[in-house]
Amino acid sequence: LAETHLALGQAARGSGDYATAERHLERALALREAAVGPMHADAAQVMAALALVRWRQGRLAEAESLYLRVVLIEDAALDPEDPRLARDLMGLGVVYWSQGRYKEAEPYMRRSLEIRERILGPDHVDLASVLNNLGAIYFMLDRYPEALRHYERTRGIYERTLDATHPNMASVLNNLGETQWKLGRLDLAEPMLRRALEIKERRLAPSNPTIAVTLNGLAGVLRDKGALGEAESTYRRAFELRIRHYPAGDPNVLESARDLAAMLRRMGRSAEAARIESRAGIR
Repeated sequence: LAETHLALGQAARGSGDYATAERHLERALALREAAVGPMHADAAQVMAALALVRWRQGRLAEAESLYLRVVLIEDAALDPEDPRLARDLMGLGVVYWSQGRYKEAEPYMRRSLEIRERILGPDHVDLASVLNNLGAIYFMLDRYPEALRHYERTRGIYERTLDATHPNMASVLNNLGETQWKLGRLDLAEPMLRRALEIKERRLAPSNPTIAVTLNGLAGVLRDKGALGEAESTYRRAFELRIRHYPAGDPNVLESARDLAAMLRRMGRSAEAARIESRAGIR
């Protein structure tokens, strides 16, 4: 019966019905713990599935608590190179990432990568997601050379395994471009961001908000290179896309509005800057 509830919970999670998933997984966990005890790896398997649902629901403290229990059990019960341990270490790292706790996320994500590398080798396609996640953590910690190294490895894997216009390639090119920008390498950053934008515009719907991520980064590079006219138009595209997709006051809207308004003010156009800020909900 526990297996049935687990399967039903995972199916409901896959369809986005998290309330149903939660109900089945809680029942599966109760049955598993009654059968094998609360510290058994089979119970941890259900806990991990429930932790993922909690994360998807935005219940981050509960997801964290569950993942910590899962990792504690799996560290004691599983082989150190078991892929389930690698999966759940990454899950815990993502929960910390989602809370902005990047320093806490890093060791769990790094352990996940190390296990996968021992199991799969250094260039396997299944390493790409954790490499990219680690790159993002290092970026947020201002550890840009380490971020760059992990993003470069991600790109190498994607170049061997994906079509050149796959959206994942656009994502890692965007990340590389923004990292090169932070390192002050504007001439390297610009073509990466332009290529990322080209792929996104080709493969995604015109209203997809991830296009604005690349537009905003490219606008920053252009601004820093002194190409203010193109920077302004690119910032405006990012802002308009985001304000159509997100409500005023959303962090994505605020980012584009503040960047555009700051540049307009430096150009002596304070009234235009104020109008942008008003539309974004900045008072």
